[in-house]
Amino acid sequence: IDAAVAGELGVPAIFVASDEAGCAEASRFLPWAVTVATKRGEGWNRAFSKHPARAAGEIAAGVRRAVERLGEMRTFTFPGPLLLEVRFKRVAQAVNAWARHRGWRPAGLYTVRRRLERISEWPG
Repeated sequence: IDAAVAGELGVPAIFVASDEAGCAEASRFLPWAVTVATKRGEGWNRAFSKHPARAAGEIAAGVRRAVERLGEMRTFTFPGPLLLEVRFKRVAQAVNAWARHRGWRPAGLYTVRRRLERISEWPG
């Protein structure tokens, strides 16, 4: 979502630091961007994380690589209008989201939905 909001403003997505799964997903949507995995998820509340000094060093090196390749970087956008759905773990979270936030509608027990003209309307 952040890359798409930046893309609407003409700002290219050049770097992503996340866990291994987040980097893999970023690579699918932003194949030109440099990614650095800082941990490997092993369960809902468990991960093997790199030492903070090592992760910081890899992030700094990754950002340098991305900046060196600025000419290859592109913007990422979602063409509008969009139908955005958010699925929650608990029914109460979904109810709270549509009851308290204008424009959201229920789309099942755990899911809320909202139409956006542009992704920059998120979270609206």
